[in-house]
Amino acid sequence: MTNDTMPRITHAVQTGFGRPSQWNAWTDKGQYLYLRYRSGVGSVTAYSSADPEEWDGNVKPLIEWADGTDSGDISLADFAQRSGLTLEIPYDEDDDPPVQCWHYEPGSPCDWNICRQPERLAAGDLGDDPTAPL
Repeated sequence: MTNDTMPRITHAVQTGFGRPSQWNAWTDKGQYLYLRYRSGVGSVTAYSSADPEEWDGNVKPLIEWADGTDSGDISLADFAQRSGLTLEIPYDEDDDPPVQCWHYEPGSPCDWNICRQPERLAAGDLGDDPTAPL
């Protein structure tokens, strides 16, 4: 991939906070990307959806790199820089990570506010944890 064809991230939700650090991300073209950093290895993989149950196990990462460490903790800005991705979302290293949820609705990015809607929680809507083993 050249710099002109590298994915530009316009939305990202952090789903793992170290060992691994991981994000669900979407590009300016609507493509879903799974970003993962574990044991010093970063990978960017494109899937048709954010739902792991729909992922093709034969898909290879678009981008993969290693930094020679055994780390699992990295910021989104550092991950993007090392992966050659462009972040087109406001991001401040000093900000605390936003509250996350595991709610998922097919066809739309996760909105962490959904899980804080009392009527949905009262109805038993707990969502899915994307970090749970498959």
